[in-house]
Amino acid sequence: MATERQRKFVWHGLLTALALAVLIVLYRQGAFDSDQGERADESPNEVATPVEAPPEVAPAATAPSDEATSNALPAIPPDTAWAEVNLADINPEWVPEYHETVEGALLVAIGDGMRTWNAGDTIALPVPQIGEVFRPVIDDVETLVGTNRSYVGRTLAADAPYSFVITLGEHETFGYVGTPQGSYELVGNSRLAWLMPTANMDQHVDYSKPDCFYLNEDGERIPHEH
Repeated sequence: MATERQRKFVWHGLLTALALAVLIVLYRQGAFDSDQGERADESPNEVATPVEAPPEVAPAATAPSDEATSNALPAIPPDTAWAEVNLADINPEWVPEYHETVEGALLVAIGDGMRTWNAGDTIALPVPQIGEVFRPVIDDVETLVGTNRSYVGRTLAADAPYSFVITLGEHETFGYVGTPQGSYELVGNSRLAWLMPTANMDQHVDYSKPDCFYLNEDGERIPHEH
């Protein structure tokens, strides 16, 4: 038979083991709840707030340059008065205005070499409308006012009844070319001009006269008396 002391010892051991078991159960339950909480935070049902991308900023528009808005003007030999250009390729701001629409008119680029021509030079006068390039000799150079210059000569042989006159001003260019197929007149600025059949133009200005007027420093037309 177990003594009273032995029974107390056994009973005390049972209570201790039971207390330890309860503590273990409580500890495991707390860890489980904590783990479930963390998993809930990672739930796929939770939708994160999207971060908006910054709006794209379009590059600032830049004004087109002369080179960007037109093809380069043709290279013109120094002995050539002008060369035909395509109107669609030219910056509209460059195109000279004319007070009427002339049938058969062509836009031409003015040759820079004309500024250095002298009497006795052989030059080239293209007339694309008839597919001809005339090569006359300059008979005379007339200097009117300032930098204005006029070149006068015969389009063909000296005894042929066809003449030419080209007048260069600081801001404007005028010309007249007589040919067996009719005459042509040039009206424009220092860069571009219209080459037009005289027969299709108004007859109020005679560009075959080198001294019909000159340009002053402001580009204004001033009558010039003989």
